[in-house]
Amino acid sequence: MGNEKGSSINGIQAEMVKLRQRVKVLEESRFLKKIGDIAIERQELLSIFDSIDEPIYVSDPVTYEVLFINHAIKKRFGDALGQKCHKAFQNLTSPCSFCTNIHIFGKNLGRTYIWEFQNRVDKNWYRCIDRAIKWPDGRMVRYEIALNINDIKLEKEALYKEKQRLEKIKDDTTDLQKEVNTLLEALGRKKKYNV
Repeated sequence: MGNEKGSSINGIQAEMVKLRQRVKVLEESRFLKKIGDIAIERQELLSIFDSIDEPIYVSDPVTYEVLFINHAIKKRFGDALGQKCHKAFQNLTSPCSFCTNIHIFGKNLGRTYIWEFQNRVDKNWYRCIDRAIKWPDGRMVRYEIALNINDIKLEKEALYKEKQRLEKIKDDTTDLQKEVNTLLEALGRKKKYNV
């Protein structure tokens, strides 16, 4: 009888070992599936960012290391991954004096900061949209998308110059009208132009 009990316990223990192995296999397969799902989600996200024609990058606000770039920024500035953002995008040896980290971290965490700037390397004007985001390793990082507004800036500048030119013509015309009226008065005639 004691031998049957020992045999029964050994059988239960063997079944427990088998069950633990099956649980382990199931957990590993779920874990591998989860990793596979995460990899697919990552590829989908990267595909979205790479399909955007405007420069996008992510950098560490402490080390200034570039952690992510999309295809558009790679096309304009080369492969900047691992470089300092100020060197890669502005060709500076130290952090930019206009760095907007102060506007998106600290008391401004969670806020979006929008600003316009002319890039020192490609000389284009950009409307930059900056925000702190949580990186997969848990740290907060800087995200920026830069919309090229160079054509808009150039058109605006041309319109401003044209407006100045037209105002000068108007001022010159007004001065000419005054002179004609003064001359007409001197000749004893009525003023012809209303100024």
